[in-house]
Order: sequence, then C-alpha cells, then structure tokens
Amino acid sequence: MALTLLVIACPGALVISTPVSIVAGIGNGAKLMGVLVKGGEIMENLGKIKVLAFDKTGTLTIGKPMVTHIKSYGIDEKELLRISAIGEGYSEHPLGRAIVAKAEKDLGKISEMPEESEIITGQGLKK
Repeated sequence: MALTLLVIACPGALVISTPVSIVAGIGNGAKLMGVLVKGGEIMENLGKIKVLAFDKTGTLTIGKPMVTHIKSYGIDEKELLRISAIGEGYSEHPLGRAIVAKAEKDLGKISEMPEESEIITGQGLKK
C-alpha cells in the first residue's frame, strides 16, 4: 500500500531511492566502520556472499597483532612460547613481535638470542 502511494505521489522518488540508499551505505561503511566498498554493484553483491576468505595479514586487523592462545602438541606451551620468542628475537615482522611480546608478558624478559637467524620471506625462520 505504501509503495503504491509513493509511486502515485512521486514516481521519481522510487527511481532515485535505490541509488541514494547505496551511496549512503557506502558512505556509512567508510565513515563508521572504516570499510571502503568500491561501488554499488559490489555493495549489492555483498548480500549474496555465503563464505568469505582473507589471505593477507592486516586485512581484518588494525596492525597490532597479539598472541591470545597457544595450542601445542608434544611440548609444554610455555616452552614452545619461549623457544618461539628466542627465534623471533631479531624479527621485525608484526607477528614475530607479537610472539616476543606475549613471551615477555608471560615469562619475563627473554635474554637468550639465537647465534644465527635466517628469515625466509613468506615462510618464517630457518633453523
């Protein structure tokens, strides 16, 4: 009933209502959530998504990663954290720094450093 009245009263309002809604949604997403959607068609397709996968560090973070849980098999979790922190001691990667920060928070200052350390980009540390 309301749609019928809208079309009768002002048919132009119906035509412009969808683009205005999409532009408002894009603006609010950017302003309030920090999410930039590049266009109306993309915005409309978001409603059809069933699964979304991200493969890049920083896509869903604010650039300040932290270790929240450790699950280990065959080694004590604190020992795994200690060894990992020693290995990451020279690392400048945000995830390496997060491991060191967690170790220092839970275990105190990690004074041991590896004699040698080789960082292989995209793969981690080499023994």
